[in-house]
Amino acid sequence: MDFRGFHPGRKYAGTRLLQQIKDFGRVAAHLGHESVDTTRKGYAQLAVDDLKEDLAGW
Repeated sequence: MDFRGFHPGRKYAGTRLLQQIKDFGRVAAHLGHESVDTTRKGYAQLAVDDLKEDLAGW
């Protein structure tokens, strides 16, 4: 993976953290977002994709 600049690495770290702990509030605090809504807007599609994967085996 090619990280050019700070933001892509930060986005990658936030993505991995959300995939592991599945808690927007904790991810928001870790990333320093003032509002959980900021985190939800930036990472909501990832949560939906993970949910689809989790339910695919049912």
